[in-house]
Formats: sequence, C-alpha cells, structure tokens
Amino acid sequence: MLAHYGPGRLSDRAEKITVVTATDGNHGRSVAWGAQKFGCQCLIYMHEDVSTGRQAAVEQYGAQVVRVDGDYGESVKKAAEDAALNDWLIVSDTSWPGYAEVPRQVMAGYTLMSTEAMDQLSDQGPPTHVFIQGAAAVSLPPYASISGAATALVGRVSWW
Repeated sequence: MLAHYGPGRLSDRAEKITVVTATDGNHGRSVAWGAQKFGCQCLIYMHEDVSTGRQAAVEQYGAQVVRVDGDYGESVKKAAEDAALNDWLIVSDTSWPGYAEVPRQVMAGYTLMSTEAMDQLSDQGPPTHVFIQGAAAVSLPPYASISGAATALVGRVSWW
C-alpha cells in the first residue's frame, strides 16, 4: 500500500490528515479509496436520499459516512463547514467562490475518463447514445467532438 513505507514516512503523516467530501455516490467512493490507499482519515457526507447500497460502497474503503438532512447541496455545505472548523482537507467536485482548483482537477479527470471511453470505442464506430448523470455530465463536450452527429448525448446534472 502507498501509505506503508515505514515509520516516520508517508504513513505517519497521512494518518494525521482527514479528507472530506460530499457525494451522491461515485465521487465519495473515489475519495474514500484514495484515502484508504494513503492511510488518511476520511469522512463522506451523504444526504438523506442516497441509498444504503451507495453508503456501503463508500464504507468498504474505511470511510466514515455522515448523513445530512436535505439534498446534495446541504451535504456539500455541511462538509465544507465541518472541514473549515476542523482544519480538514476538502476534496469536492463542486466549486463555490474561493474554492475552484480541486473541482477543476476532478472535472479534468472526468473528461479524461470520457476520452478514454471514446478511444476504446473507436474501432466500433460512434455509439448511438451516451448517458451520463451527475457531475460527470460536464464531461459531455468531448463526446460531441469525438462521437459525431449520429450520437445522441443525454446528460443530467444536479446543481445546488
């Protein structure tokens, strides 16, 4: 594991770091996985409508799930507030005034994933439909330039 290079090394530093994010599922799972790999503490904020299956998927990576009344926007707000109060590192895929660099990097990752998916489909021709939901829908533009006019682009983004 990345965090276990021995005493006094990365693992000793990482275990003092707490990373935090809000999620409907996939982003939180990714952050929990990364925190586990580096030996960080991890809190994932999920609103009341997120399924218990998605919660379990995050918890399997050692993250603590914090349930928040309300919607996704409320969980983002609560995660940011708690991170500021406790000097935790927030790794959000949602930006707000004064916090844009990390979400920009997350979106770049989504774009890379969509480009890689299109590369894998290149021998088969463009797909007839592409369905993406959530924050990853911002990665739809690469599909428009790669897939061609015959592809129906279908996306849904929930902003708070």
